Amino acid sequence: MTAMAVLAKHRAPRFGLVLGGGISLGFTYVGVHRALWEAGYKPAAIGGCSVGAVMGALWAAGLTPDEIKDATSRTGWRKLISPFGGKLGLFSLRKLGNRVEELCGVKHIEDLPVPLSIHATDLSTGEPVVLREGRLGESVAASSAIPGVFSPVEVEGRTLVDGGVTQNLPVTILNDRRGLRFILAVDPIRRLELATKPRNPVTAILQAFLIYLRTQSEGVARECRKPLIIATPETHGINVLNLKQMPRLDAMGYIEMLRVLEDYRSWFEKGPPRNWKRKAT
Repeated sequence: MTAMAVLAKHRAPRFGLVLGGGISLGFTYVGVHRALWEAGYKPAAIGGCSVGAVMGALWAAGLTPDEIKDATSRTGWRKLISPFGGKLGLFSLRKLGNRVEELCGVKHIEDLPVPLSIHATDLSTGEPVVLREGRLGESVAASSAIPGVFSPVEVEGRTLVDGGVTQNLPVTILNDRRGLRFILAVDPIRRLELATKPRNPVTAILQAFLIYLRTQSEGVARECRKPLIIATPETHGINVLNLKQMPRLDAMGYIEMLRVLEDYRSWFEKGPPRNWKRKAT
């Protein structure tokens, strides 16, 4: 970290970070993290949905971009999911939850150094659920449990599934966090162009879910009560089910975050202007 970055770290306005879902597109967050890390900017609070909750947990635990890259680059589907997820899912995400707790070095959300809010959906009522306390592993698993593919997760008597069912980019999740001057949200799906033909029922469900998430992401900005920046990494030509594309996605996230830092430098150094207007970058 450069001397300028150290100075920026101490004088920068407090901001919140929101990370949306997107399966392997979450690898773009490694590049986003690196760009912010190099500039010396650290979020004061983090909110995440699905893979955004997973990456948000690692970020909130204090892992550096290189540590996250090293941990995720050695991860395949077999290390994250188990077959026979039960009556309501083909696979279980218990391995994913255990892995997140292992990497973070804590078992409970409230023990993370940076406050983390995890967005999930109550399958019984359709209500959005925000998790800020309790077991970290089961919470990120719940937030990532795409209905029909992964088993729902029982948390405090509620049957929870992927937060993307209600809001994939949960810009409202930090509305009640005081002291935040603005929100930086990252939506890796906004510019996705699907070009992969599903090969089996599971990939068909996942692709249909991604189509739903992409259309759902439009218009979320108006729901945020704080000044908002939405970063949208270029993810054209990516197969979202291929976990071996991390280097490319890492670079996409890094390039987009450098652009955002250039366009919104004054926000990170002094805070948003008084006459700010909602604008998706």
